[in-house]
Parts: sequence; structure tokens; C-alpha cells
Amino acid sequence: MGAGQQDIEAAVKKTARMLRRPGAEIELTVWCTVPSDVAWQRAIRQAGQVRQETIKLLKLRSEQQAKLTAVARSWPWDEMHHDTEKYPDKDTIVKRPAMSISVRVTKPPAE
Repeated sequence: MGAGQQDIEAAVKKTARMLRRPGAEIELTVWCTVPSDVAWQRAIRQAGQVRQETIKLLKLRSEQQAKLTAVARSWPWDEMHHDTEKYPDKDTIVKRPAMSISVRVTKPPAE
């Protein structure tokens, strides 16, 4: 992964052991900056690049690669998000991350 992405690399390495577990899958989400065709194309391209770099970084076998997906998504909140239940008198700033890592477990571990 490129310079300035050490945090992403560290997070990816921490989740790598999940790919060895039966029924565990990882999804990398690249968040689109703005809802435009150019931004979508960039986010889609970045998602594919992040997946390939992750495969190379972790030296994933083909069965592990099949459990790793990468997608581009639109960030669902405005920069300012008012949470009336938690903060009735304040606006909460919800900053868009560049990427998120989600771990899904599709079957329970063997006992």
C-alpha cells in the first residue's frame, strides 16, 4: 500500500487472521467522496486496487482471496449530522472515512 496508508495496512493485517476461520469473510469498503460519475469510477478503481494490494500484502491463497471482497459505496451522511437523541443541542460532525473494513461470520465456529 502507498505511503501515508500505514493505518489501513495495520488494520488489514489485524483482520487477516479472520480469513483463516471457516465462515469468516472480509469486505473492504472505499467510501465515495461525492455522488458523481467521476468520483464513483475513482472509488471503484481504488476498491479493486486495495483488494489486489491486500492480497499481495497478506500473501493470500486462492481460497482466502475468495473470502475477500472490495466495494465502493456512497457515504450516507452529510458532513454535519444532527443526532437529536444523543445530542439534542449540538450538531455532530460525522467525517467520511477513506475506507472501512467489515468482518462477516457466516457460520459459527466449531465447538
